[in-house]
Amino acid sequence: CDLQSVDAAPMKIYGVPGSMNCMGPILLAMDSGLGGMEMMMPYSTPETYAEVTPFRQVPGLEAGTLKIQESGAILRYLAAKAKLMDSMSLQEKARDDYATDAFSHILYSNVILPLVYPVFGYRGDPEDKPAAAKTALEKLALYEQAIFATGVDGKLVNGRDASSPLSAADYKLGPFLYALAHPAIEKANPDFVCPDWVKTYAKTFCSKSKSSGMLESAGGYSLKEMLDQKL
Repeated sequence: CDLQSVDAAPMKIYGVPGSMNCMGPILLAMDSGLGGMEMMMPYSTPETYAEVTPFRQVPGLEAGTLKIQESGAILRYLAAKAKLMDSMSLQEKARDDYATDAFSHILYSNVILPLVYPVFGYRGDPEDKPAAAKTALEKLALYEQAIFATGVDGKLVNGRDASSPLSAADYKLGPFLYALAHPAIEKANPDFVCPDWVKTYAKTFCSKSKSSGMLESAGGYSLKEMLDQKL
């Protein structure tokens, strides 16, 4: 997606709508008015994309001489450009980073990789699906306790009221939890029952993100459209 930053410097985000990692930065950029949207297929020109990141994974960001990968880093950069978190205290920003990093290091490996990615066809099923489901539910319960200690109803990351702007961590979690709450995940994993807090948060996120319709419709390649095919 081609974007213009708030100071009009040219910027590009490389990503695709069928990637939960990509959709966070894409939605943040669209919601914040950082520029227009043009989807790009980075893997169609791998040598060119290698100049952005030698790892050749998405999403990637190019802003002048800045060339980075990893959705968390990109989200923090975009949130700063859009001044989304300027009203937060230093402690609040630290907890937002904590929510992002805890997701990346705990939920991604114990929930998303074994339960969600196989449904998309991004990787194979875990060897022991019941055990994977059990671990996923345990990690989700711990995450809810640590990040949503005040309850999830109508709340954003770290118990912020839904009237608050979405943060970098919200944009990190939103697309992943939206996909996790889709019924295709439970269908493919009979021992997994999606926790209510995940479904509630996904709805709150979508109601806050003006561009969340892209999670549902993107020419057959949105998260919902791809998961609907698995029902």
